[in-house]
Amino acid sequence: MLPAVSVVNSDDQHGLLPSVSEGGENMTSSPLTISQYDQLILTTENALAELHKSAGASSSDINQMEQLRVDQARARNALLPIQTLPHELLLKIWKHMAYESALKGTDGVWVLAQVSKAWADVILGSSDLWCDINNRFSQRRTRWALQRSLERPIHVFLGTESGVEKCFDAVLPHCHRWRELRLAVGLPEITMTLRVISLPILEHLELRVRPGPVVHVEPPNLLASPSLRTLMLHSVPLDWPSPSVPAGLRSLGICNIRAGPTFSQLLAILSSTPILEELRLEVVPLTLESGPPVEQQKPADMPYLQRIRIVNLTRGITTRLLLSIRANQCRSLVATPLDLSTLPDSARNLRKLLAQIASSPQEIFLDIGGSTFAFAVVSTYKPSEPFTIPPITDRSGFVLGFRTDDPVREIQNFVSFVAYTPTPISLLLNPRQPWINAAIEELDWDQLPSLRQLEIKSRYDLGPIFRRLSTPHGPRHSPRWPCPNLSILKFPGMETFPDGFVTFLLDRWGPPEYGGFKIDKSRPAKLKLCHVPKKKQPEYFPPLKSHFAEVWEESVTVPMEDESTTKSGTRRPGSIGWGVVYNT
Repeated sequence: MLPAVSVVNSDDQHGLLPSVSEGGENMTSSPLTISQYDQLILTTENALAELHKSAGASSSDINQMEQLRVDQARARNALLPIQTLPHELLLKIWKHMAYESALKGTDGVWVLAQVSKAWADVILGSSDLWCDINNRFSQRRTRWALQRSLERPIHVFLGTESGVEKCFDAVLPHCHRWRELRLAVGLPEITMTLRVISLPILEHLELRVRPGPVVHVEPPNLLASPSLRTLMLHSVPLDWPSPSVPAGLRSLGICNIRAGPTFSQLLAILSSTPILEELRLEVVPLTLESGPPVEQQKPADMPYLQRIRIVNLTRGITTRLLLSIRANQCRSLVATPLDLSTLPDSARNLRKLLAQIASSPQEIFLDIGGSTFAFAVVSTYKPSEPFTIPPITDRSGFVLGFRTDDPVREIQNFVSFVAYTPTPISLLLNPRQPWINAAIEELDWDQLPSLRQLEIKSRYDLGPIFRRLSTPHGPRHSPRWPCPNLSILKFPGMETFPDGFVTFLLDRWGPPEYGGFKIDKSRPAKLKLCHVPKKKQPEYFPPLKSHFAEVWEESVTVPMEDESTTKSGTRRPGSIGWGVVYNT
């Protein structure tokens, strides 16, 4: 038999997580000191050694040995750094995790509570970790959260799964504690209830029409939420004639509305929220009434507005709306599509707005391409891929998308909009249709003297572009080259050099003696980098290999996108972005 061992253990012998009970009588125990843990480990190891020396161990001895090993492992785990973190630090981490997991429909708090009894004691005794409720939680879990959160403000997330009604009925008596409500609406009884109850401390409200048949959704009664700071509506309209938006609103988002307001009604809403900091409008049909020109109308003064995202409004409205808002503190702007031909002096006024958003950007990115409903894009954010609109960000900058329904005229207007800017420019040409490529061939390249990088993804003839870029103007002894600062070329996806590429390189960056040009200030900047198919270099450049030896960088051949997969009126994957393809 083993000698008697006095084991002091702070963990419940029936499991790491105590059983759920209303009183929680088994949730407390006296923590051990480090010296006590050391003594426990030493005593356990000695007992295990004695047991191994025993020749005939009984079943009770074996059970005792297994229990001692469990106690030893628990004692050693208690010495790990993660077990000695201050409770205040753990609570800060867990509180953030609890909110994020509940928002996604998972129960991270319950998972953490099963790690150890020490963690369970902290979690079950901290009311602010039980303030996040999702309808995916069981009814027992929801009741526990409402009880454990005491009278703290709670965040309620009701999605589209089954059990929404039961969860809503459970949290409704606590509506005076709702600080955040995210609801996929569509159930008339829930919608009507929200119109008659008071939500005194509600700060964040997000309503979405859940997938399924089209349903009529009554707009929310915002007057019952005087503390509202963030309002996000997806396919849920406001009461446009008298929206009664709380004056303290700081973030407003309206997306995918079937019946939108008039232009004047929208301006009235914006004027009634003087401290608004973020505005998001996506796919909102606006009706433009007859009235005085926009330059004669009084703009909506929004001194605190910092972030604007306007995507796919009624044609011609986006530009008018931007010019009808006075937002001197705006630092982030995403707007598409813009139509500069709809208003006189719109380009000049829009450039003033961009100047205050990004007064001295390090680089400007231009993107010309697309399909039938193509966009030309100017941005201060480096795009991760073409045709994607970045989300609202706290970083200063802008993304503007322009229509190219009339490619020859509007693409040139787009280039004229950014003409002669001193900021370095990176240009991506990605024509997906022949008429887009034809419009690119007619560009006035002299308007882009600060063009530094040119990237071309095209299956069409690039000869006209090469000829324009390699043909100087003016007298021969002092020529004026288009895009004199162009020094980086990229041709991703090409298996061979395009026609005219060799002549283009020689005419623009060839040896000094080539063509009789002298190396002087009129000569273009030296070519620094060229992405080309490296395996084709010896075939094309035996005599010029030494002259261009330092600029080559092998490009990766990638398959061209099949145009047949992009049909009119459909949306390409990930096209909630720069190049949204809509039938408008």
